[in-house]
Amino acid sequence: MKILLQNFFQFFTEPPNSDEELMWNISGYLSMLDPKWLQNCKPASPEDIECLEKILAERFACSIPSSYKAYLERMGEEDGGLVSGHVESDPEFWECFKGDNMAQGAMYHIEHLDEEMAQGRRTSQEPQSIPPFWNFYYSMLAGQGWGFSPKAKCPDQIVQTSGIEQFYFSHDTFSKFLLYCAYDAITDRIWSQGTEFYELSDHTHGVWMDVKCPKEWLIPKYNHLLVNFLNEIECCCYIQECWFSSQKEFNLFNMDGTVTEIPYEFARYVGWHSMGDLTVSMHFKGCYADYSKIGILIISQSAEETKQLIDEILKRTTLIEKTLTIKRID
Repeated sequence: MKILLQNFFQFFTEPPNSDEELMWNISGYLSMLDPKWLQNCKPASPEDIECLEKILAERFACSIPSSYKAYLERMGEEDGGLVSGHVESDPEFWECFKGDNMAQGAMYHIEHLDEEMAQGRRTSQEPQSIPPFWNFYYSMLAGQGWGFSPKAKCPDQIVQTSGIEQFYFSHDTFSKFLLYCAYDAITDRIWSQGTEFYELSDHTHGVWMDVKCPKEWLIPKYNHLLVNFLNEIECCCYIQECWFSSQKEFNLFNMDGTVTEIPYEFARYVGWHSMGDLTVSMHFKGCYADYSKIGILIISQSAEETKQLIDEILKRTTLIEKTLTIKRID
């Protein structure tokens, strides 16, 4: 853990220069965290990746986004929960979509879309065109998925899909999401191995808390209130937003650039403070009857910077009773 902590803050402050560097960084840090993790990862077969590449070329005149292809080549059959654990809470659904591996799953789902569209043409007088997207995962239970579109500005820009026809663009990319999954796995392990403590110290420590904020903050129409809150926290506490954070974009948008009322499923905020070796992540947990809820995890080596950040957050939100926990991390 000490080796990991010494290098951890270098991990997420600068974007990698290539997908190869991204995958190398992820593999290196997760191996320090858990040496067995890399041993358990299994790639999709070259034959299935090549087959998916051919289908996409024929259907969309495009190729597999390079960041997703790098993922398939290293962990397309088994990813140790890196992406699968974020996208699907029930492993059975993930395994059902995947089949032998994720390249095969994507191909089968494209064929399923074709069958659904053909059925629609037989039962409807309305002309139906092939939807311009393909899914890297689709939950049959929720009727919702995530994938890529040849109409996106960036090849690995993530689209969120609904059913077999509707899709919306996110401000996220697969490379950013992949790095966030690794960051979250590392911070989760650091937190889980900490020892509960009663006060902050300049020893490496973690703080977890749930806070209430006005319900409107997480309603898409009023997202500017959440953005204002994050801007104020950054200004007061000298926090910089990480490159793989949501860049204060929490909504999906249409092909013409108009913002929808639909929140992006994987929106997140991650920031860092170099002087305190501090990182903070915020999970927007949703709206309730009278308030919205945000889960906040801070890992830091400076008690002063941590206390200032907590104080500034609680000036603008309300701590949910008995949720503030401090841990010392060795």
